[in-house]
Amino acid sequence: MADSIGVLADMGARLESGFRTAVDITDRIPYTSESLKFEFQRLEQEALLGVAGKYNSDQGVKFASGDVNVDMVYTTEVGAVFLSADQFLYWAMGTATWDTDRSNQLTLQDDLARFGTIAIDKQVTIWEAISCYVKSMTLSCETTGFMKGVFTFQPYNMIITGAKNEAAEFTALPNVEPNRCIGTDSIFYIASDFSDALATGDKIGISNWSLSLDNKLTDDEYTTVEASGHTTNTFPIQPVRNGFREVKFEFTLPRYAADTYITGKVNNTPFQAKIVFTDPSDSDNQVIIYMPHLRINECSPTIDGPGITPITVSCSCFLADTTYDVMDFDDAATAVVKEFGIEIMSDATTGRSAVIS
Repeated sequence: MADSIGVLADMGARLESGFRTAVDITDRIPYTSESLKFEFQRLEQEALLGVAGKYNSDQGVKFASGDVNVDMVYTTEVGAVFLSADQFLYWAMGTATWDTDRSNQLTLQDDLARFGTIAIDKQVTIWEAISCYVKSMTLSCETTGFMKGVFTFQPYNMIITGAKNEAAEFTALPNVEPNRCIGTDSIFYIASDFSDALATGDKIGISNWSLSLDNKLTDDEYTTVEASGHTTNTFPIQPVRNGFREVKFEFTLPRYAADTYITGKVNNTPFQAKIVFTDPSDSDNQVIIYMPHLRINECSPTIDGPGITPITVSCSCFLADTTYDVMDFDDAATAVVKEFGIEIMSDATTGRSAVIS
């Protein structure tokens, strides 16, 4: 039997159409680590039976959880399979709309109902995580590095030696070098002026940023079996949103040289912002993050020694205010109305040419 070696471990994913039903993977995920695991509740004996030791325990309900850390890349299509993290973004946000101009417009779905299969070839066996919801997501980037994603999953079940995906499904995935979204290939725009869309004059230099989404899903819940398809009472029922989702954005300027954002915090000024990544080898490949309505929570440039003073600006993201609604996707016709939107633009030949599925 082969040893499990990280450099040979592979991961694929695909959107599911029915809860509890695994599907064949179509996207190779450019991941760097994962912590997906399955567990079960251990029901210890509590009855007093005249001895100090415990008799056997029983196995209770089952659950799975874990994170996947990903390098964010520009989508590459080879035939009908892909190298990308698009699937995870779609599951986290909920809605994908194909623009015939070659992009997937990802927006936040109120009644989140996107989930999928993750398969991991660990060489010893292939593991499958079935009906994975994204509990939370964090995207981040250092200017000196590249964009990374951390996705926290809530699967329905995990299977060792998965029944759906086998070696052939991994062999079919594209084995090509990814083009990563590098910090130096990005531009950051921000403004409190809503008279028009963000433009060249709204660029500012930042050293890092992070965007986090908490979907506020129900924790694993268990019921007796019922007629709608829940036939195994040791597995959790399908999660749903259980409160307001929360979106936070933070960015750092390497030098504190103006009070723009401190004043913005004091006056509760609204801002709009976007981040544009462009593949230098193919300008048709872009990833654009839109944030139509930010409010600043914190931006205190504290002195920490004799050197230069940076300033970190922490914000909350809100629904677009119709008073200030000037932010559209690249088609200049579809407004970004949720807390944020992501547009994945692909080369018509080498990238995705239809909605994520």
